[in-house]
Amino acid sequence: MRQLPVEPLLAAARIQWRAAPLATLMSLAFAVATSSTGALAAWVSKLLIDELSRGHSADATRALWLAGGGALAASGAVAFWHGSHYADIVVRSKITLAVESALFRRVADLDQLRPFEDPAFHAQLRQAAEAARAAPQQVASLLQAAVRTAVTIGSLIGVVLIVWPAMAGLLVLLVVAGVLAQLNRVRYETQMLRDLLNGQIWHESYRSLLLEPRAAKELQLFGTASAICTRMLARLEISSQIERRRERRAALGQGGIELVAAAIAAIGMVVVVRRVLSGGLALGDVALFSGAVAGMHGALTGLVTQMGDVGPRLIQFRSYLELVSAVPSPGKNCDAPKLSKAIELRDVWFRYSPEAPWVLRGVNLTVLAGRTIGLVGLNGAGKSTLVKLLMRFYDAERGAILWDGIDLRDIDPKALRKRISATFQDFCTYDLSAADNIGLGDADAMEDLPRIREAARLAGIDDLLLALPQGYQTQLSRIISEEGVAQRGGLSGGQWQRLALARSLLRRSASLMILDEPTSGLDPEAEHEVHALLHAHSAGDTRILVSHRLSALRPADSIAVLADGVVTELGTHDELMKRCGSYAQMFCLQAAGYQDRGSTEGVA
Repeated sequence: MRQLPVEPLLAAARIQWRAAPLATLMSLAFAVATSSTGALAAWVSKLLIDELSRGHSADATRALWLAGGGALAASGAVAFWHGSHYADIVVRSKITLAVESALFRRVADLDQLRPFEDPAFHAQLRQAAEAARAAPQQVASLLQAAVRTAVTIGSLIGVVLIVWPAMAGLLVLLVVAGVLAQLNRVRYETQMLRDLLNGQIWHESYRSLLLEPRAAKELQLFGTASAICTRMLARLEISSQIERRRERRAALGQGGIELVAAAIAAIGMVVVVRRVLSGGLALGDVALFSGAVAGMHGALTGLVTQMGDVGPRLIQFRSYLELVSAVPSPGKNCDAPKLSKAIELRDVWFRYSPEAPWVLRGVNLTVLAGRTIGLVGLNGAGKSTLVKLLMRFYDAERGAILWDGIDLRDIDPKALRKRISATFQDFCTYDLSAADNIGLGDADAMEDLPRIREAARLAGIDDLLLALPQGYQTQLSRIISEEGVAQRGGLSGGQWQRLALARSLLRRSASLMILDEPTSGLDPEAEHEVHALLHAHSAGDTRILVSHRLSALRPADSIAVLADGVVTELGTHDELMKRCGSYAQMFCLQAAGYQDRGSTEGVA
C-alpha cells in the first residue's frame, strides 16, 4: 500500500511555514476554535432538548440560557470560519509568491540554452509550475483539515462514548477505512497523471497555434485551422476520458465508503432510539448522537477529499523540488576583460547531442579586436551555432575559444555576455512598451529614457516611436493593454527589426557586436542607411556580421565561408572574388538576380 509522498509533503509544509509563520499559526488556531464549537453546540442542544422535554416542569430560565448559548456557539463558529478564511488567503498568497520566486529565479539563473531546447525540460517546468502553485496551498488546506478533523473527532468521540461506546469504535474504523482508500487512490493516479499532463501539453500547444497571430496568417491562407482545431479537440477528448476514468474510480471508492458510513449511522440511530424508548437515554441524546455522527462524518469527508486532492499534486511537486534544488554546475568566476587583442577559435567541434551529427568539425578562426568579420554559408553550415558558442549558450565539446587568450569556459557567462551585444535573426517582439522593448537590451538602462532614445536614433526609429499614440510608453502588444485601453503601435516587420537593432545598441559595455541578419526585413535603401549608421557608431569596435545578403558584407575587413562545419575560405571580398571559389559563385548568383536579361546579355 503506497502512502502519501512524505518528502514533498514535508517540503511543502516547510515552504508554508517559512512563507507565512504567523498566518499559519492563526489559521491553525481558528481551525481548532471552529472545530471545537461543533461538540459544544451538540452538547448544548442535548441539554436544551432534555430541558424542554420536561414540559411544564422545565426550568424556563435554564432553557433560555441554553438557547442563547447554542445560538452564540453557532455564531462563534461562523465568525471563526471567516477569520480562518482570511488567514488562509494570507497563507496562500505568500506561498504563491515564495514558490514562484524560487522556481523562476532558478530558471532565470540558467546560463545555457540546452535546457530551453529540451522538450523534457519544458514538460518538467510546466509540471513544476502547476504543482508549485497548487501543492503547497493544498498541503496548507490538508493541514487545516487534519487539525479540524482531529479536534472534531476528538471532541465528538467523547460525546458518542457517553451515548454508545461501541459506536465510537465503529466510527474510528470508518476513519481508518476512508484514509486507506484515499492512499490507494494516490497510487493509482500516479501514472494516470503523467498521461493527463502529456495530453494537456499537446492541447495547449494546438490552442496556442490557433490564437497566435503569426500562425493565423498561414492557417487561414492554407485552410488548415480546422485541422488544427480537430487535433486540439482530439487531445482534449483523450484528457477528458482520463479525467472521467479517474473521477469514476474515485466516485466508486468514495461512494462505497459513504454507504458503509450510512449503514453504521443508521444502526447507531436505531440503537439510540430504542434506548430512548426503553427509558435508558433522554430525548436529547438522540439529537446529541445524530449531531455527533454528522459532525464526524463531515470532518472525515473533508479530510478524505483533501487527501485525494493533495496526493497527486505532491507527486507532481517532486518536479518543482528537483528544479529548485538542482545544484548549478560549478563554474569559473573569471571576469571578461574588454576585448583588446582577438577572439580565437582553435579546432572547435560541436554537436547538439551525442546522437546528433557534428555541426562544427574543427573550426579555426581569428576575429581581431576592432575589426569586422562576415560569416557566410548555406543554411545548416554552422553560422548560428558558432555565434551561440561565442556567447557561451553552449560550450565546445572539443577545442577551445579564447577571449584575449582566456578560455571562454573559464569566464563567468554573465560577465562574458556583458561584453557582447547582438541582434538575432529571430529577434523577439515583446508585449511591452516601446521603451521597454529597447530597454531590455541593458538592465542598467531600462529606466534611462535618454539612453533609450539615443539607441533608437542610431537605429533610425526615434521619430517613429515618438509619433506613436503614447510615444515611447505606447504598449506594443495585441494582448496586453494598460487600463483596458488598446495602445498598439502597429509596427511593421522592418520597424520591429530597427527596434531590435536599437536594443542591441543600448549596451555600452559591449566589446563585441554580433549582427545575425540585422537587415533582412528592410528594403535596400533602409538597409544601406542602417549599415551606414552602424559603421559610424561602431567604428573601431569588433563586429561579426552574419548575412545571406553578401552585398552587406563587402565592407567587412574579412569574410569567412563556412561549409560542412569548417572554414573553407577566408579573406576580403576582393580576395575571395579573385579565388573564384564558393563565395564568388554565391556572390555572382545573387548579383545576377539584380540584373535584367538585357543587361546580362550586354555584359556577356
